[in-house]
Amino acid sequence: MVKSFFLLVCLVFLIGANSAAAITFTIGDNDGFASQSAAEAAAANGAQFTDLSNTTGTTLTTVPVIFNFSPFLTITNAVFSVRALGIQSNDTDPNTLLSGEDGLTLDGVLVPEFFAGVDQGQSGVGTISQVLDSSFFASLADGTATFAILMNSLAGTGTPFGEPVAFDFFELTIDGTPVSAVPVPAALPLFATGLGILALLGWRRKRLIGAKA
Repeated sequence: MVKSFFLLVCLVFLIGANSAAAITFTIGDNDGFASQSAAEAAAANGAQFTDLSNTTGTTLTTVPVIFNFSPFLTITNAVFSVRALGIQSNDTDPNTLLSGEDGLTLDGVLVPEFFAGVDQGQSGVGTISQVLDSSFFASLADGTATFAILMNSLAGTGTPFGEPVAFDFFELTIDGTPVSAVPVPAALPLFATGLGILALLGWRRKRLIGAKA
């Protein structure tokens, strides 16, 4: 009985420890711009724009990337990452994004300076990551997030306009407590520990009484 109770106490602690964790959601795959898979080609969440080496940016001005995931009760940190070829540094003015440089929005709101300092040119490849401001957490908490990469297709050296852009994968990492995790009240582990101690003391007392008898 005592052993079973202590197993229960351990389980309570494990549930409490695992209720918050960093979870990464990936669209596409990190395969270094290999050929597009059938699943990517048939996707509608942004994966259809991955692994299209050197063609994506020549005809599109906006690439929508839609993540669907379990809602979060709390979010403490969020990071968006993209591995791309040919991306240029972004402009903080949303009115000039499509006529100047590339940028990123989340649910229609500009993510400032996401591509700041990036100038990969036609053959430059790199992974760009940025911690999202806490003002975006409310948009993420409901379990969906729509990013849009706004690309400059009006100027540059590519054909027909703008530099060629390709994407390998998109990732969103959220650190927090998903709704699927059962929240454990802060006092419950302490309460369980107290009960465990009382049970142990009672068990030892019974043994001592039995030994004396």
